[in-house]
Amino acid sequence: MSYDANKELQPLIKELTTFSYQNGKNITDVFDDFLLYIIYGFDCTFKKVEGWNYTPVQTQSFGRMFAEWVRIMEKALRHRDWYDAFGDIYMELISSKMRQQGNGQFFTPHTICDFMAKITINEGEHTGKINDCACGSGRCLLAANAISPGNYYVGQDIDKTCCLMTVCNFIIHGMVGEVIWGDALNPANFHGAWKTNEMLKYGTPSVRYIDRCESEGYLSAISALINKEDKQEAKQSKPKVAEPVAVVKKSSKASKAKSEYEQMSLFDGLW
Repeated sequence: MSYDANKELQPLIKELTTFSYQNGKNITDVFDDFLLYIIYGFDCTFKKVEGWNYTPVQTQSFGRMFAEWVRIMEKALRHRDWYDAFGDIYMELISSKMRQQGNGQFFTPHTICDFMAKITINEGEHTGKINDCACGSGRCLLAANAISPGNYYVGQDIDKTCCLMTVCNFIIHGMVGEVIWGDALNPANFHGAWKTNEMLKYGTPSVRYIDRCESEGYLSAISALINKEDKQEAKQSKPKVAEPVAVVKKSSKASKAKSEYEQMSLFDGLW
């Protein structure tokens, strides 16, 4: 099964594939490095790019690809509230080929993202923090921001490429927040994070790398887990009070009925 990206993305897709072929590079590596090129370009700490294995001439090609991406986004956002160009490119260039091996990724369609945002968030509502713990390319958060701008957005994914796409999407859509690279089901599995657009009030899009001590999303998850464990320990240490047999049987049946019919959230208590 293949995925065909929109026609306006084809010039950028052609540049990525041509560059990869002419320089003997893997398209997956080139795509990741292109995302890093954009992120380092907006890094407000002016951090030097680590492990950049390209010549000055090859680096100029990334500059042309960056200009093409900005052109595509500028044109798309004239008549759309948001646009995830990188998610579509990823699905055509990388994920479609991986799908043949049984491990491809396909992201939620734009229309479904809009629908989910509309039934979850009231238009213009400021909830303070909006989180997606398996964000992919960040498109569900982009849809949420279109309805309710001005919140603090937290995206998290175990896949580094997904995190890099989300960071770039946050930057160009003017979204303040952070993107965490790690396992949402195990907050201790933290690989790094990026904080976006802290300087946006001065009219400057920005990004910088942060550690776990500075990540609001990570600290919130750890705090929630600690509180949950404390409650469980308190419950287990509470002395049992002997009850009449008839009462015990009744509560046992009620507990069984609840366990059979109550639907629990997979992420209950994590955020």
